[in-house]
Amino acid sequence: MKAMTITIDIPADLERHLRQGLGDLGRAAKESLLVHAYRQGKLSRPELAAALEVDRLELAALLQRHEVTEGTLTHDDLDEQRRTLDRVLGPLGQSC
Repeated sequence: MKAMTITIDIPADLERHLRQGLGDLGRAAKESLLVHAYRQGKLSRPELAAALEVDRLELAALLQRHEVTEGTLTHDDLDEQRRTLDRVLGPLGQSC
């Protein structure tokens, strides 16, 4: 697989500070970028695991560290469900 290299310019003192807390900054940046893309629905779970070179159990732990909750409904999802219920049952507040 062909890889792309990304360079991030940050001041040396900030790099030292971040490295103390994060360790491998390249790995941390790669994880952050790919998890962000996954959250946006731009990567599937298998694509994310392959890009990070981890198995499914390691991926589950990584997603937990990044506070990614599987199956969480968005506001749009909830609005759509409310509209569906209103259509089927009638708007809330109407008496039967």
